[in-house]
Amino acid sequence: MKKNGLNSPTSLSALLAAVPSARIGVLGDFCLDVYWALDESASEQSVETGLPTRPVRQQRYSLGGAGTVVNNLSALGVGRVAVFGVIGADPFGREVQRLLGTGGTDATGMLIQTPEWNTPVYIKPIRADHEENRIDFGGFNTLADEVADALLARLAAALPQLDVVVVNQQLPRGIHTPHLQAGLNALFQAHPGRLFIVDSRDLSGIYTNCLHKLNDVEATRLCGQSTQARDVIALEDCRTAAQELYRRWRQPVFVTRGARGCLVLGGGLKAVILLNNEPEFDSAAGAQAKTALAQADMVVSLNPFKANMEFADVLLPIAPFAETSGSFVNAEGCVQSFHAVVKPLGETRPAWKVLRVLANLLDVPGFEFESSQDVLRVVPALQASPSGSVVAADRLNNATRAAIDLSAAQGKPVTASIYQLDGLVRRASSLQMTADAKLFCKAQEVLA
Repeated sequence: MKKNGLNSPTSLSALLAAVPSARIGVLGDFCLDVYWALDESASEQSVETGLPTRPVRQQRYSLGGAGTVVNNLSALGVGRVAVFGVIGADPFGREVQRLLGTGGTDATGMLIQTPEWNTPVYIKPIRADHEENRIDFGGFNTLADEVADALLARLAAALPQLDVVVVNQQLPRGIHTPHLQAGLNALFQAHPGRLFIVDSRDLSGIYTNCLHKLNDVEATRLCGQSTQARDVIALEDCRTAAQELYRRWRQPVFVTRGARGCLVLGGGLKAVILLNNEPEFDSAAGAQAKTALAQADMVVSLNPFKANMEFADVLLPIAPFAETSGSFVNAEGCVQSFHAVVKPLGETRPAWKVLRVLANLLDVPGFEFESSQDVLRVVPALQASPSGSVVAADRLNNATRAAIDLSAAQGKPVTASIYQLDGLVRRASSLQMTADAKLFCKAQEVLA
């Protein structure tokens, strides 16, 4: 059964205590911030140009962009930090490598691209405590597809040794080309149990199946507002934007507000009732659904089998279809009712009776049923006909007005064998010995 989750009083202390053992990967735009303190008291006339020189008294170099994320993680005491990025074959790239090594970071994921790539650098000349016009490198970079593929391969190979991956996007001409974007989305989808956090300045709307961290200006811009970098965003506007982005992405959203704090919209599940369902096997989300349900405040599982034990708080046994009366609707819309074949085992009850009792205990009206036929009589879609009850034709129509997306799907398709479609056939040993079942299991092993 599920143990105490993040709502436990000791959860924050436990999380902080676990920081030294955390393993975090950082993929993104690694930059170098350069500070040159000018002192013109030593200036002289250049022999080559005849212009006065601009002597540098002091110089300082520090990591920027994704490097700032790495510095923060190291300061928190994270046990292992692995980095994945691209630098140029230039002195600034070597300085980035040196600074990463100084902090004890695993930099084996850093790649060097020679043509069409300069290490992103921001040089800030400072004269009399005043920062002058910046000198930038990297504004004309173009990441080669083969370098992007190599970067993705390094990250994929390291995933088993990482608990979390932070994806940083800082630059308009950085590593996040359309080719890398597609590869990252495929990687996110292929590893639903892995925690990916995207911190993107311009591309938050591109990435799916991940948590999003962005600032208030970026959040409101994504919701159609023309906010500027230095605007002060009202709390209500920030909250509205966070709610809209959560509805859009269906993933937790972290919106930073500078000195005004941070707004977190997790959309966590409060309570879930699972009726004859094992989400790990019966949904396309698979392991991701299992992870999400483990974070819900309460999960009640109604099932004929000992299922959902890892995350359920309450297990209520129900009778399988052969032990209860009920009705099906066939492909023609005709209602076909049936009786129980055998008596339910022990104290097991049909699902409709369990739901009725729960509703009665909660004083929910409209659940005064004594039989499954009572339930059938209140189904609004039923109509009488000479051949018996039928479901109205318009209720069986699968026509839709929704836009149809014909673009190529990303990731692997979700498939299931005929003998994997529900809990009953999954547990039938005779069916699992058939050629169809064995072929499916073999295919899954190959895909894994």
